[in-house]
Amino acid sequence: MAEFVTCNKVDLLYVLNGSGWSTCIVFVDKVPYELMPTHIFGDPLDALLDGFTQMLGGADSNNILWHDEPGRFEWHIERLPEQHNLVAISISNCTPLAGPEFGTTRDIIFHTTLEVFATLILYQARKIRDLIKLERDPKSRHPFPHGEFDTFERAFKGKYQG
Repeated sequence: MAEFVTCNKVDLLYVLNGSGWSTCIVFVDKVPYELMPTHIFGDPLDALLDGFTQMLGGADSNNILWHDEPGRFEWHIERLPEQHNLVAISISNCTPLAGPEFGTTRDIIFHTTLEVFATLILYQARKIRDLIKLERDPKSRHPFPHGEFDTFERAFKGKYQG
């Protein structure tokens, strides 16, 4: 079972590796946890955008599945009933990149506000979209989930900037 971390600081880095894989690093109170999903069974960024779009739309919980070879990363996002702006986020099979558990696989669970985590996703997705546009060879460009991103961005603006 995952250890619950009350999170004061959270950050997110999402990188396309260019070879059918992505690297996602979730920082929970300065400890980085790595996930390296494959794109063979679907686009992990697309799944992340879709899952959090549903949360922005008012869903009480959602699950996101990313595939690994072998295995998978399972995300579960759930609103905290006593504070509807807070979400508990659990992610399976993360690898800590620092600290006493360095290199071992473990599940993590933490809570933060939906606005904070959605903002992190928004800016990582914008970064990826903009960097893909700058690639010189259009044939080598990784496909970007424009439809899911546009839907996510509209939901984000509607909830927090409307």
